[in-house]
Amino acid sequence: MNVLLVCGGGITTNMLAARLQKYAQEQKKPDYFTAGRVGAYADLLPHADLVLIAPQAELMAQELREQAEREGIPCHQLTEETFVLGQLETIYAYIDSIRTQPTARPEPVKLTFSLLAQALMNAALYCVPVLLFGLFCRVLGCLFPSSALMGASQATLSILILYFMFSVGYQYGALTHREPVARGMIALGAPLLMLPLGNLVERWNAAFRVAVGQIPLAFFALPNALFLAALSVLAVGAVYQLDKVHFPPSIATLPMMESMLKMGAVSALFILLRLGLSFL
Repeated sequence: MNVLLVCGGGITTNMLAARLQKYAQEQKKPDYFTAGRVGAYADLLPHADLVLIAPQAELMAQELREQAEREGIPCHQLTEETFVLGQLETIYAYIDSIRTQPTARPEPVKLTFSLLAQALMNAALYCVPVLLFGLFCRVLGCLFPSSALMGASQATLSILILYFMFSVGYQYGALTHREPVARGMIALGAPLLMLPLGNLVERWNAAFRVAVGQIPLAFFALPNALFLAALSVLAVGAVYQLDKVHFPPSIATLPMMESMLKMGAVSALFILLRLGLSFL
């Protein structure tokens, strides 16, 4: 069982998590403890089977409770006495009681063409505010000539496709009940290994000139943007196939380990694809 301990700053729960981990090893219990803080648990919560909240974070953890409830993850508030005194037996008594209860976590959903289309539509809608902001800066820059406004417009429109790529993976994860942030990072990061398709050093230097301090809009012009969007969909298809693979418990119980392995596998796929295209 993966147990997430949450407090205001994450320091005290780190200490308690270490003690609980040692206690679990001594008792030969197959549990893994992770510490987090309120406001920084997005990557940890999808891996958790149980959330324990420190007493000092009681007033700040309402959003965490609501999100855990939506995910079907039990959430328990530790008493001040149990937390301060580190009553490991009391905490483990509760963990063992949860272990015997059936979980109500939503089952992963099969990816279909209609679901993929919905993910693409949602991702496009999420990009509209970014697009409008970039166009707004461009219009103001034309009406009131300003290098700062034109620079803001160029930088905003340049990262639009990157935001779309992340959103495609994020929406896939959200709609199929699979860690949205991790899938968003895969859909964003792996396809970038295909760029640049031409001279690596020349295109990279052209895209990231330190003297200019921004990514030229031409680098993410429409042809490149469409190509990257297609690659992000391909990355989603690849990670969906990997999501069908059941990893050993020794790997599955480690937060983010599955996601890191899947990121590496999809990245390797794109590297092989790029090598293949280079011989054409």
